[in-house]
Amino acid sequence: MVLPSIEDGLGLVMAQALACGCPVIASEHTGGRDLFTHGVEEFIVPIRSPARITQYLQQFADDGALREQMSQATLQLLHEPCKGGSVYGENMVTAVAHAIQSKSKASNQATNDHGGLT
Repeated sequence: MVLPSIEDGLGLVMAQALACGCPVIASEHTGGRDLFTHGVEEFIVPIRSPARITQYLQQFADDGALREQMSQATLQLLHEPCKGGSVYGENMVTAVAHAIQSKSKASNQATNDHGGLT
């Protein structure tokens, strides 16, 4: 599957390809890095790079073992936790805790600045 988007937040079709065991060739602006690893389940190419896309398509055409290896790698992802999911969750918890701490410090500072009156 090829997704050569110039601008695309996250191409859902890439996840659908993954579910079918289809290796992906996608541009950098598709969110592919959030789903796949370059050279393992997909090839990530710069935007506006038809020569690089052609190169990877030719690799798939010439190397059935590579196609099969990448296909199996995409299917393996279905049995693993979401790539980066735990990191995202940890970062979200840290960000919320930081926001609460900052708000608490600001509230305490305001109380101290106004002699206990807010």
